[in-house]
Amino acid sequence: MEIIVKEEYKLHGLEVGVPIKPMLVKEAKADDKKFNDVIKRHGSKSACEIKYDGYRINVHKNDDGAVRLFTRNLNELSIDVFPDLVKYTSGLPKGIFDCEMLGLDEGIIGFNAVKKRVRKEAIKEDVEKYPLQLRFFDALMVEGKELVEMPLSYRREILENYCENVSLQTYFSEGEELERYFNGVVERGLEGLVCKNPDSKYQFGARNNNWIKLKKFLSLDLAVLGVYQGEGKAASLPFAALVLGAKNGEKYETITKVGISNKQLIEQIDSMIGGHYLDEADERSVFSDRIHSRTYARKKPARYVSANSNVVVEVEAMNVTRSKNWHTCGLDEGKAYSLRIPRIIRVRDDKSSLDCNTMQQIREIYGN
Repeated sequence: MEIIVKEEYKLHGLEVGVPIKPMLVKEAKADDKKFNDVIKRHGSKSACEIKYDGYRINVHKNDDGAVRLFTRNLNELSIDVFPDLVKYTSGLPKGIFDCEMLGLDEGIIGFNAVKKRVRKEAIKEDVEKYPLQLRFFDALMVEGKELVEMPLSYRREILENYCENVSLQTYFSEGEELERYFNGVVERGLEGLVCKNPDSKYQFGARNNNWIKLKKFLSLDLAVLGVYQGEGKAASLPFAALVLGAKNGEKYETITKVGISNKQLIEQIDSMIGGHYLDEADERSVFSDRIHSRTYARKKPARYVSANSNVVVEVEAMNVTRSKNWHTCGLDEGKAYSLRIPRIIRVRDDKSSLDCNTMQQIREIYGN
């Protein structure tokens, strides 16, 4: 397939082997109008892909066939640790490709396989027991030609010409059809959908309406700012609850307190903090003065955590609320954002606190 690059397209100086910030996905509003809203924002037609639970990976391939893998945080993963992934790159030309590293099984089983394999060295038994795959969904450079300014629909056409293991993309122009498809995906135990504007270009590190995520529950990545000691049997654990925050400029504002009982998750978070707890909140973490009052005394953390610790967790919630409470996220006229019925899903060890959700994104989800 001949790749036609128009002269007016801006060049970004992409180089194979030099990692780039991947384009990000925006959370849809948590209301019943979200399906029609997606179609409207994408100009009457949306290209929808099933959202699988895995690790976002940029694949770089040189002229000599050498392959390098980079995470969304621009860290390199050695291809030698993932020998089972080589076959998915064999048909690719020189270029840069966006994809997801997944298990062969769907849902949580597949994601657990990814977690077992993400380590510094290859273990033969794990390679055989937890096989992985690369599922491609975008092409940024092919045969030395930059594609990022081209429409997504054209980038996909080029990608599919070179690659077989490509994400299924289904077009929808009606909100009701999109909703039915979404419900079927969720019933299979999958995360949801990523809906993309077919005419959109690839925007490095951007999170906007061109790529919108639809999930059954609201999903947010938040920074750990403090911990609470448990009682009874839970007293022997490092903590039993967390206070989490969203980023606002250089600061992190609290948005929820959420209990955590999964011992494995607790130990993982505690290990990432590495004993670097604080007696008081650091200057980047914004807590309400209300936690020092008798009414909100139980909201004051037993210990604080620096936002620099880069401990990020994924949280599901029914929706975002706004009221007079003890949080500081978007605090204005005594009201702040908080989460309704939150629960911790997993640790995002592929993200730093710089990548967590922002107050502005919370505001957009809430709808004001």
